[in-house]
Amino acid sequence: ETDAMVYGPASCMGKAEEAGIPEARRHAVAWDDSFTIGDLQITVVPALDPMAEGCNGYILQTGNTTLLHCGDSLYFDGFAEIGKRWTLDALCVSVGLNPPGKTFYMDEADAARAARDSRTRTLIPQHFDLWQGFTLDPRRVRTLTTWYAPRTKVTHGSRRSECRTNRSDGCRASALSITT
Repeated sequence: ETDAMVYGPASCMGKAEEAGIPEARRHAVAWDDSFTIGDLQITVVPALDPMAEGCNGYILQTGNTTLLHCGDSLYFDGFAEIGKRWTLDALCVSVGLNPPGKTFYMDEADAARAARDSRTRTLIPQHFDLWQGFTLDPRRVRTLTTWYAPRTKVTHGSRRSECRTNRSDGCRASALSITT
């Protein structure tokens, strides 16, 4: 049970309703919408996930820190426009090893190009070990980023196998600290 608000594309609100989220906590948002939660300013930006019914990225701003979280977005030309509009301290991207003939995630080159185009200071690859058989060593992202975006720092959370937890269901989250 949670009192969390749900923000997302209009196409996702039916799923939230099916999950039992009350209407008062469901908020459909579209590209260029902005809203505030506490001292966090959130702006909805384009993202590209062909497997999703709708797809948003989110610019999160608080104090002097600006982060782009683009969910499961693939690389797309919009990263350059986002980099022109905002000075990004960090960019979170989902990466993985795509099987032949399929594209489910950004690969290491896509992530490095997103860092270059968005002009982010820090690139944070995530989900690199989420699905068995699609694991991508995040050091590969770091290697290519030094070529595409040499001024960008690459950091990532712990691998599942390196996480320590007292919970019986395993590691489900990594902590992130951004210092500006």
